[in-house]
Amino acid sequence: MLFKSKSRLIRGGFSFAFVYTFILNVAFGAITNNQISEEIRDFFGVKNYTITAIEHSNSDVACIGDSFSDCGVWTNNKIGDLSKKHGTKTDAGAILVLMARKVNANGAEFCVTQLEASNDDYKQHWAWFNCHKDVDEKARTEYFESASGSKCFWLCRDGFSGTECRNSTQASSCNTTTMNKNQFSGFKMVTKAAQNIEDLLPMFHMNQEKNKEEYDMILAVTKWAPGGHGAFVSPVVVRAKLAYTSTETGCSCCNKYYNSAPHLKKVGKEHLLCLDGYSPNSNGTDCVVLSKGCAVQNACSGYSDYVQTQHTKVINGNCYEFRCVGDKGFASSTSHSCVECTGETGRFGIANNGVCIKCPAGTVFDGEDAASGYCPRAVAYSPNVLEFGINGSAGDSISDQCWTFTDLDLYKECVQNGSAAAKKKLEEKRAN
Repeated sequence: MLFKSKSRLIRGGFSFAFVYTFILNVAFGAITNNQISEEIRDFFGVKNYTITAIEHSNSDVACIGDSFSDCGVWTNNKIGDLSKKHGTKTDAGAILVLMARKVNANGAEFCVTQLEASNDDYKQHWAWFNCHKDVDEKARTEYFESASGSKCFWLCRDGFSGTECRNSTQASSCNTTTMNKNQFSGFKMVTKAAQNIEDLLPMFHMNQEKNKEEYDMILAVTKWAPGGHGAFVSPVVVRAKLAYTSTETGCSCCNKYYNSAPHLKKVGKEHLLCLDGYSPNSNGTDCVVLSKGCAVQNACSGYSDYVQTQHTKVINGNCYEFRCVGDKGFASSTSHSCVECTGETGRFGIANNGVCIKCPAGTVFDGEDAASGYCPRAVAYSPNVLEFGINGSAGDSISDQCWTFTDLDLYKECVQNGSAAAKKKLEEKRAN
């Protein structure tokens, strides 16, 4: 079992690093390969989908940045013709899209991502009186950050809002950012060696090979909501397709140089997801205001420096406050500039007031514990308690072992107070 070597410091049974890694590696198993859950597969109509060969459809993905204007791909191009649109290699075609980086049952975070079809630099030519192949041909799917960095949006299913779409009650926050193709016009493809981020991406299917070509199934934006407050998203099959060019004719062993390009086609069910504070209309054709925070125009005292691209509004009575977008927090209680809020897991976090908190050694971050300055003293739990709960053991029924609770709040409750308390809390959540 995981984490047998040492105890973990958590306050109230809560540790982001432990819970995240533990759940991925133990509770889900297959999710160590970034596979998307059965519930979400069913929602998008691909629960029992089998990948088959596909050809690219230009209208099936919302390409962005300096992709081909019609979302097109290469077709048997010569190497010299690929220089303007290649990826990390000059014989590797690429395209920029908004692809899901995080997925939960209520929505997903979509980020600018470069999809690329790489190949093994295959060449066929006449040598030593034989038709010679330098290497076996094969095309692979690869994924990269764009040369312009990343830009991300959380989009929520109908009925959900808030941070990572966790709120199922009336929305009180609002992301007023306009979301359309123009917002991404300045993004450029990376055209030199870069880190492949494929292992970090959630997928319905991945690394399936057919005829020496690799196939994946991702979740991506397929078209924009007309009002600019959301997008239609769908499972999309990505095929790394091989093609070759030859400068010779009439020969039994012509010089052939392989290149490759990503071919994309949407499958399953397409759904309209909306930015925080908005919801699909009754016809499912556009996103409309869900949160009164989206309509409130008066800033609360001390919140006059709202910046649309950096902040998301949070309603407070008849005025709005705001918080930083994404994983950023305010630099201090007196500054609304947004800073990255990352560091040693468990000691960094964003408090309820939006400020990035960095706790000293011996303490752990708790965003609700204002009395301690959000940094109460850390308490050590043994690996046994982290796996089975405060009074649990390996001999308990599987359903009573804490590692099986995939909801972070329920896992914390189980570790602290046992599985019965966690199950009671689950029933209360369902009742609300």
